[in-house]
Amino acid sequence: RGSGRWLFIYLMLEFQRSHEHFMAVRIMSYEGVLYEHLLKALALQSDDQLPIVIPLVLYNGETPWTAKRNIYDLIAPAAPGMSDYLPRLRYKLIDIRRLPLAELAAMRNAVAGLFRVEASPSLAVSRAAIADLIDLLDPREHAAIRHDVTRWLCEVILPSRMEGVTVEGVRDLEEVSTMITENTLDWTAEWRMKGREEGRKEGEAALLLRLVEKKFGAVGPRVRRRIQNASAERLLEWGERFVTAETLAEVFDEAD
Repeated sequence: RGSGRWLFIYLMLEFQRSHEHFMAVRIMSYEGVLYEHLLKALALQSDDQLPIVIPLVLYNGETPWTAKRNIYDLIAPAAPGMSDYLPRLRYKLIDIRRLPLAELAAMRNAVAGLFRVEASPSLAVSRAAIADLIDLLDPREHAAIRHDVTRWLCEVILPSRMEGVTVEGVRDLEEVSTMITENTLDWTAEWRMKGREEGRKEGEAALLLRLVEKKFGAVGPRVRRRIQNASAERLLEWGERFVTAETLAEVFDEAD
């Protein structure tokens, strides 16, 4: 800052899968403990300044985060002249499931790639995010990070999305990508078999509609009619697109 002195900035991370109404209280406590530790560890003197601490809450819950993000907003309204004595400390919320996947993909960095995997609605989208991570994390320069990301995928992400598929012995991101590709192809074959077993175009349309709504949420009457009135060939084409589509528009190409 022109003084020739270092400026230190600490990022304090808190990971949450469930909603916590009084998270701001916890963050204030964490920051106070951190400053107490730094006072002793760095033996700060009266002419020293405390470093900047930026609290980040990374949330991956099913429902949107609604908790107040500033401790001041959790305290009862103060009488005139008292508000100056109330604490003000805000944390930054990163609501992973609500981040637009297209924006994350455009960022082209490893953190955004991890967020994409976490928020991916399907194996196909996860596979695309993992492919970017493979390109971004050089196996020689980032070997330790690749190892940790592989363990996270195999122990946390994949077990919840690939039921019955073993991940033992997987050692690198390349192997994870191959496993997902094979599982996706098996799933596509299973989808086609179910459609044929139904024996009727109506059954194929109903199956596609259920899958689309499970992945993208409820569809409007126009999309519903389009699926129900489509030919068997068109339903099969849409089903193949569905496997890799990240948006509803990618399933129903404008050229159709």
